[in-house]
Amino acid sequence: MRKILSILLLILAVFASCDHDSESQLYRVDKLELGTHVLRLSDDTTGIAGKFVISANTPEVKLKWNVPSTCNIDTTVTSLCLYNGSAELSVKWNECISDNVYGPIDKAFDAGVLISSNGLSEYVHLIWAEQVDSTVIEKISDPIQARTRAGEEIPAAIVLTLHPELVPLDIVVGGSIFVDYSGIPIVTVDQTDIPVSTNIDKGRIPRFLTKPDEVVFDWTTAGPPDINFTSLITFTAGSIRKQATLVYNDPSDEPSYWLFVNSTPDSGSPLPATNASVVVTAKTNKDWSIESDDAILSPVKDNGGTPLGNKTLSISINDNPSLTPRTITVLVKSQNSLKETLIFNQLGNNQTGVFDFLSSNPVAESVLPGEETSVDITVQTDLAWWIKCNCGKRMDYPASALGEKTGTVTVTENKTGAPRIVTVTVGYGDTTVKTLSFVQNVSGATDPSATLVYDSSTLPNGNIPQDGGTYTFTFTGTYTGEVQVRTLIDGVAQTPGTSVTNKQPQASVPANTLATTRNITFQYKRLEGDWTALPASTNRTQDSGNGSGGDTETLTYVSSNLPVGNIPATATVYTFEFQGSYTGQFRVRSVDATTGAVLFNGPIGTTHSPKVTVPANTSTDTRNIKFQYRLIDIPNSPWLDVSMGTDRIQDGSTSGGNIEASATLTPGGNIPEDGYTYTCTFTGGSGNVILRAMKKRVNSNTWTEAVRSASTAVPGDISVTVPELSGLNATISFEYSTDGGNTWIAIDDNRNQLNTWILIDYPSSETIVAATNGSISFGLRGNVKQPITIYVSSEGREIGRATGYAPGTLIVPVEDNPSSSPRYIIYKHQTIDGEAWVSDVLTQAGK
Repeated sequence: MRKILSILLLILAVFASCDHDSESQLYRVDKLELGTHVLRLSDDTTGIAGKFVISANTPEVKLKWNVPSTCNIDTTVTSLCLYNGSAELSVKWNECISDNVYGPIDKAFDAGVLISSNGLSEYVHLIWAEQVDSTVIEKISDPIQARTRAGEEIPAAIVLTLHPELVPLDIVVGGSIFVDYSGIPIVTVDQTDIPVSTNIDKGRIPRFLTKPDEVVFDWTTAGPPDINFTSLITFTAGSIRKQATLVYNDPSDEPSYWLFVNSTPDSGSPLPATNASVVVTAKTNKDWSIESDDAILSPVKDNGGTPLGNKTLSISINDNPSLTPRTITVLVKSQNSLKETLIFNQLGNNQTGVFDFLSSNPVAESVLPGEETSVDITVQTDLAWWIKCNCGKRMDYPASALGEKTGTVTVTENKTGAPRIVTVTVGYGDTTVKTLSFVQNVSGATDPSATLVYDSSTLPNGNIPQDGGTYTFTFTGTYTGEVQVRTLIDGVAQTPGTSVTNKQPQASVPANTLATTRNITFQYKRLEGDWTALPASTNRTQDSGNGSGGDTETLTYVSSNLPVGNIPATATVYTFEFQGSYTGQFRVRSVDATTGAVLFNGPIGTTHSPKVTVPANTSTDTRNIKFQYRLIDIPNSPWLDVSMGTDRIQDGSTSGGNIEASATLTPGGNIPEDGYTYTCTFTGGSGNVILRAMKKRVNSNTWTEAVRSASTAVPGDISVTVPELSGLNATISFEYSTDGGNTWIAIDDNRNQLNTWILIDYPSSETIVAATNGSISFGLRGNVKQPITIYVSSEGREIGRATGYAPGTLIVPVEDNPSSSPRYIIYKHQTIDGEAWVSDVLTQAGK
């Protein structure tokens, strides 16, 4: 009887543990039950989107997430331990978008997670939507529909996005919304909530979409109504629905139309030292003004009260009494609200404003080498001027006495794998004077036809000694890029050697502490290439050591992503890097170094890059943290301390008290494209503070961390360096935390970090487009990389479009007018940040 009880107790102990230290365990799987198969997600500011219970008679279940990254769901957890046959899975938001908001407000989605245990799997739909289709929800809630065998296909994740959700309707052109979706072939459009009294032409609204597309809201022939209204339109994708709101306000009730047309001269241009003036043109039907602190009379006003159309105001600038150029700022306002800030450079009273392009070296249309090179530009001027390159950085030169000036712009190495066009532009202010084109060959480092051939090595002729060593490998060929070599021990890759460009990379073979010999092979790779085996002539055997096998010296700690300073009070996952010949299972754990209490056991695996969590410190006191690792496959192996260099102090949940930041960071103003270091002064109470900079790209509502400081004792100064901007323009904000990163406090207003701009020269509103073979011309100025597409439509039907790049001229062909009567046509394009549409009305002549 006692033997039977002992066996039962042993079985219970095995099933209650999720520690896989033993070499093998067998389970019988006949149960997998979920608390729900459809989980409606919520955003309650806690970061938890939802929870459900999993029951099974296995100690662990696997999780396979079917969630696109844009859904902001944390998918890092891939397994879950069960205790007494049950566990609760918390579905977490990945990051806080803004002001305690976690769910993506511009999206609805039907994603999911597949729960698997050996051969049995069940799928849970994760739904984030304002509304759902109850009939679809009822179908997917059926446990029979949700159950699948492991390896079978799972439903496609559905994501539905509306740009924008709130559509203000214009008195002339109405409005539009772009419907973006994936994971389903058709999206249905429900317009029943749009009453006839809105005068929206419902006949032009599609009943369904078969691809992501724009939905246009045009007025009927009766035009806009005489009343304000708000209506809804609903889009359904599978089980999820999302609504857009259409809003129209009668122009007589509130400011209706404002469009800055242009200024003469353009913003950024020089002004003469004497008798200077600026002329501004705007399209509006409300009062507006222009003003400047350097004007003879300011402000200059138009009191409105006239029909919608182009209006012009002129402001005269005081003469510049100085020999030094100065900046003139002109503010353009509509109904006392600032709309445009125009910046000009007024010449000193000894400047001519001359700017003549003289020459380039090499000359335009030349072929440039594929490696990093340069282009010299010579001009005659006394203005501040610049050189820009689409494959390099902008170079700026200050104003000086009239004469010949030479500048140099660097052209980066061509790693594209094909010859490319290099464009160099020269100018001053916002004026481009000269554009030159060159052809740049492929760099030898990336040319796919470049050769790289193994030649020889310093390997011994016989076996590699037990102590190992570092060996040099020599290559020949036309390839000029980086190459590196790595060692493989019994087929297991070790840390690669350093990349070099002299075709003589090195690789090290570590000491063999095992009692047996081992096979050594080598691989090499080019920059951006794949690892390739070296010839069999480099294969070697390494002599055995005197150890008994499994010595802890065969696994050595190398590095980690631990912070330089304190660990934050919040729970954080860290990755450790090991190297060595040990290929078995091991794990890392975090420990309270003072009490010896184990805080968290990391997962068991064979990766040499294990992860471990330091749980949140709920105490107000700091605590000492150390890390240990254990070789699971070596019987009775002890827990070993990781290098003392990994010991850290974890911040308490609160610090200091009454800590205050100075009113602003220094320096002020927008952030340079190349980045900058910003310092904040902290006063008040004492404690530890973290300072960080957050970044948000244009066309995105998501804030991400750009850089953060170490936890630093205050009062005093803390600095962070905002990195160089790469890609789209960004907005940067600064925050600080007094509780180890649990909560954050904003410091000052957001700042812009810009590297792209565009100006479009629009046709005059009086332009008459020809009835046949007609076209509309737009001037594109700027340095944006993405294309600009301009659409032309008539009565809700597209009659022309064209795409182009700045700088240049974009000509949009227009379909012939089939009528003998003139007709109104509308052109429109999206702003470069994707947040708005610009449009205007022209007339096309009758045939």
